[in-house]
Amino acid sequence: MVVNVDDKEQLIRFLAEASSRPGGPGLVVLDFFATWCRPCSEIAPVFSSLSETHTEVRFLKVDVDKNDSIASEYGIRSLPTFVFLRGNKEVDRLTGARPDQLEAKLREHLKQDSAETISQSPGRGNVSQPDLSPFLDTTQCECLNEDDTHPLSNLLSSETGDGYLLSDTDAQLIIFITFAQFVRLRSIQINGPEDCTLKRPIKVVLFRGKFPLKEVSYFGPQISLIHSKVYSDCGPKTVKLFLNQTSTPDFGACESGDAVQTLELETKDLIEGAIVPLNFVKFQNVTTITVFVADNQTGKEVTRIDRLRFFGTCVNTTNMQNFKRVAGKAGEGHS
Repeated sequence: MVVNVDDKEQLIRFLAEASSRPGGPGLVVLDFFATWCRPCSEIAPVFSSLSETHTEVRFLKVDVDKNDSIASEYGIRSLPTFVFLRGNKEVDRLTGARPDQLEAKLREHLKQDSAETISQSPGRGNVSQPDLSPFLDTTQCECLNEDDTHPLSNLLSSETGDGYLLSDTDAQLIIFITFAQFVRLRSIQINGPEDCTLKRPIKVVLFRGKFPLKEVSYFGPQISLIHSKVYSDCGPKTVKLFLNQTSTPDFGACESGDAVQTLELETKDLIEGAIVPLNFVKFQNVTTITVFVADNQTGKEVTRIDRLRFFGTCVNTTNMQNFKRVAGKAGEGHS
C-alpha cells in the first residue's frame, strides 16, 4: 500500500519504524513527485502495483510542492526521483519514469534482504525467540481430520506441554491458525515423537463354550488378549504452509496448491525445543497460517504433534478478533 507523506514529522515516524524492525532496518522507497509532472503520473500505477506485490517494503509518496523542505533535504533536482532507504539511511536512488529499472532496483534490494535473512537465521535447533502463542485467536483456530480424543484445542491450550494432537482416519492434517493481530513470522516449532506407541481400544470377546460371556474395551497394559499398535517416528514429515487464507481449505486444495514454503522435517526437527526457521521475507503481515501435514516420518496411518508454536513479532496493535470468519463453522472444510 502506498502512503502519502503529509509532513516531515510523519516521514520521521515512518523511518523510525523501519529502523527498529526486528532483524534489521526495513526497506523504504520514497517517490518524489508533483501533480503537474506528466512522467510522475505515468509511473504512479507501477509504483502502486509494486506496493501491493511487496508488502514487506514501505512505499511512500512525497509531493514536492507540499513538502519542499523534505525535497531539499534529499537534494531532489528532477522528477520523479525514487530514493531507496534502509531504515533512515539512503542506499540507492533512481531518477526518471523508468518502470523496468525501478522494479529491477527493488528486486536487487529485496534479494539482499533475503540473503541477510538466510545468513542471520539461527538454523534448526534450540533458540530463544519471542513466542506468539499469546497472540493466537484460539476461537478461530481449527483442525481437519483431528482425533476426537486428542484435538487441536488440547495442543493449543496445554500450558504444561502434555497435550498433543493426533490425526484420525489417515496421516494428514490441516491446521488453520488465526492470529489476533498482524504478525511477522520467523520460525515454527512442530515437535513430535521419535517413537510413538498408541494404544487403541480393542474389543475382546470371551467365550464359554459357544456363548459370549462379556465384551470389554481395554486401554491398559498389554495382556495376552490385547494387541497394541506401535507407530515408530509418527511425527510429521512434509509440511506445506499457506498464508492469509480467509477460511480453512480442503485437502485437495492443500495438496495441489502452491505453498508459501514447504518444510521437509527430519527426526532432529521433532525433538523437544527444536525450531525450524522460515523465509522471513515471505512471512510479513500474517493474519492466518494454514499448516498442511501431508505425511509423517514412517508413512503410517497416524500423525502426532506434541507442540506447535510460532515465533516472530507483532506488526501493530490491530486486533483481528474484531473480524469474523467469512463462512463456515469451526471443524468444517471449505473448498
